[in-house]
Amino acid sequence: MRLLDPRTALLITTVFILSSTASADPIGNQLAGIITDWPAGQTGEVRIGPAESPVASAPIDAQGHFNLALPTLNTLSPISKILKTPSSYGGAGCQGTGTAQPPTGGFQTFRFGAFGADGKALSNELLWTTTNQNAQQDGSAWADLWYLDTPTTFDSTVTCPGRTDHIIGTFASGWNVAVFQRQVNSQTGALTQAVSSTPLPQNLAWYLYREMIGVGVGMGQPSTQGLPVLQVISGQSADKAGLQVGDLIVEVDGKNITARSQYEVIQLLRGGPAGSTVNLGVRRGGTGDLKQLILTRVLLRL
Repeated sequence: MRLLDPRTALLITTVFILSSTASADPIGNQLAGIITDWPAGQTGEVRIGPAESPVASAPIDAQGHFNLALPTLNTLSPISKILKTPSSYGGAGCQGTGTAQPPTGGFQTFRFGAFGADGKALSNELLWTTTNQNAQQDGSAWADLWYLDTPTTFDSTVTCPGRTDHIIGTFASGWNVAVFQRQVNSQTGALTQAVSSTPLPQNLAWYLYREMIGVGVGMGQPSTQGLPVLQVISGQSADKAGLQVGDLIVEVDGKNITARSQYEVIQLLRGGPAGSTVNLGVRRGGTGDLKQLILTRVLLRL
């Protein structure tokens, strides 16, 4: 389902520059749910962990229901590695500081995949969220599964490229649900995610897909020359309008964007409903007059 190069900032997937607070609740050894946008009449399977060797799996019925038995796990990453550089939490380039008591336990995070009856992935990352509309929506939330082999109290910070995660509070041994509530810095888009022990939101729901307004273009970091186009998705609005890889976006709806952040430019490009248009002033080849291109925003399902 993910067709774009993950190294680029993508209008159809958004740039994850969010701010959030979060909670975690123990859930025992059973997790049941309904996938809101499951294809009616189809059956499938939900899996936790690697698709080829999941730690747990369960059937999905024709209405999208699943009931997953969660196992006891023995092979975990040491909690102490969360607080190191590089940190085992959060991916490449992350640095951990703070405390975890006791520091000797094991910890692991898990996400879900959903598969059709033929075994093909429908979603490599099943979303458990308060909304599938726009991953940067202020105040929205998403959930992760955590497993700890001993009760642990965190007062920790993990700093990663583009975001900072605060893990604060006491978490039970066994399976926990960690919920991240988002707040967006409208100027810089800086991401802070905080995990604590407050109650879970009541409106969490499962989704196969994320839906967003976009034009089908991936962009690099801005410079005084403009915002470079790194990817144009075939058949999408940007492609149909004639935008090309290597073009420099200089204006959006007549506004010069060379002094704006990437996040601000993305908000301008996505700042209207599906069917509305956005006018780009583009420089091709680094020189010459601006080409004016009109792109139509569409609702994209990822």
